[in-house]
Amino acid sequence: MRILKRTAVALILLVAAAGIGYALAARLAPKATAGYLVATLRAVSGLEVAEAEITIDSAPYQVGYLDSGDGAGLPVVLLHGVFARKEHWIDFSRQISPSHRVIAPDLPGFGDNALMQPALYAYEQQAEHVIAFLDALGLDQVHFGANSMGGQIAGHIATRYPERVASVAFIGSPVGVPTDPPSDMEQAIAAGHAPLLVQSEADFEARMEWLFPKAPFMPAPVLLTWAKAEAAQAEANAAIWQQLWQTENPPLIALAPDIAQPSLVIWCKEDRIFHPKGAKLLQEALPKGQADAPRNCGHLPMLDKPAPSGKIYAAFLAELP
Repeated sequence: MRILKRTAVALILLVAAAGIGYALAARLAPKATAGYLVATLRAVSGLEVAEAEITIDSAPYQVGYLDSGDGAGLPVVLLHGVFARKEHWIDFSRQISPSHRVIAPDLPGFGDNALMQPALYAYEQQAEHVIAFLDALGLDQVHFGANSMGGQIAGHIATRYPERVASVAFIGSPVGVPTDPPSDMEQAIAAGHAPLLVQSEADFEARMEWLFPKAPFMPAPVLLTWAKAEAAQAEANAAIWQQLWQTENPPLIALAPDIAQPSLVIWCKEDRIFHPKGAKLLQEALPKGQADAPRNCGHLPMLDKPAPSGKIYAAFLAELP
């Protein structure tokens, strides 16, 4: 009995010490702690960090990405939204990696990649960057899962390079589907605001309320590190935002009738970035479209509902010929 009691006390002390150690590390070295936490989550999810070299503006450019390795089915390439990053797909990826190789890049100019000149962020340019990335990895055909800005990019690729795309899934509302009434964010933009643009760490926290009905748990060191990194390039982000919102290009709803591949729309009921009414509009415009509207999630279902939204996507992939 004494041995059991001593063992229990030792375990409690060990857990307490680990907790104190984590709290101290998180406070004194948040960036290093964040790196360790993200690396651990990647490892648990079977993802490795890799780099591919492409050419942008006649110069070599390194693209960082996450890779689950070999899978039986065609690879799935996950494209994030504006000011987002590859790590947003980590939890979501576990739902599809058992049957498919999963590749989640930081799109050029975002995440841990180097910034680019503003003109290179135009959607048509970004589509070409993704094709160059596929070429660098030797991928002839893939499934695309895409969120927000990534959805508009995937739409361009599906119509300009149809032979490279087996299917398209819009995971969270995509850019380019106007609605009446407009969304909360579109009304804010019309009033002169930029809800997704982070100019300070306080802006990063405020943006969470736009993106999620209830923010999912994320370790504080990770959030702090990402907030600091985004706020540090405030001027560049403002130029990117202006480029994306003011450059004329065919919106996704105009491209949709020419997206002949099987397609899926996952558009959450509580999305404030783009109005949920857009889900039906997009589904009806897609020749082979189907839709699902999960509840209690916002613009980023791969973050606030990674398992449910991932299972919807996995089921869609499993039904493809």
